[in-house]
Parts: sequence; structure tokens; C-alpha cells
Amino acid sequence: MDMKKRIHLELRNRTPSDVQELVLDNCRSNEGKMEGFGGGQIDI
Repeated sequence: MDMKKRIHLELRNRTPSDVQELVLDNCRSNEGKMEGFGGGQIDI
């Protein structure tokens, strides 16, 4: 499953700014950067 689809499923009809907690256990990164994050997650 690609990261954009996973993020969409995990949001469960919420906007990214409504997310209070984000668990990144077992996530993969490319050179320290997470794929699929945009402007709504800049304060993480």
C-alpha cells in the first residue's frame, strides 16, 4: 500500500489539522524524509 493511500485510510474522515497524535512506529523513510506528508503536518 502506498503512503498516500495509507494516510487517507488512517485519517478516517478527519482533516490533517484535526489529528492530535501520530504514531510512526515501523514507518520507512527515504533519506530521513517521510513520503506523503504535506503542509497540514508541518508542526509534527
